[in-house]
Amino acid sequence: QWYTLKENDIDTYIVERSPDAIYFTEIGRIAASGNSNTLLAYALVDSKPEMGLMYYRLIPSNKPVQSVTIPLIGYKYRGKDGDLELDDVKNLTDN
Repeated sequence: QWYTLKENDIDTYIVERSPDAIYFTEIGRIAASGNSNTLLAYALVDSKPEMGLMYYRLIPSNKPVQSVTIPLIGYKYRGKDGDLELDDVKNLTDN
């Protein structure tokens, strides 16, 4: 999930995934508001996550203008029952 505070002429957000942070595959697209000066929330679920460490990146896209790629995030998927929950992450950062 991600948030925007201001959008100018953005029509789509593209989410991509990579096992090596070099070659990426698109996993989904979300329609953007286009133009906004208010806080907006977006989310996209990886419906077919792969085991192990994966890298994700977000690309705001505007058809008439070139896209800009946002820096990567890494996420280690441990399977349906072994994955970290949000509360687990909060507990780790509280210690």
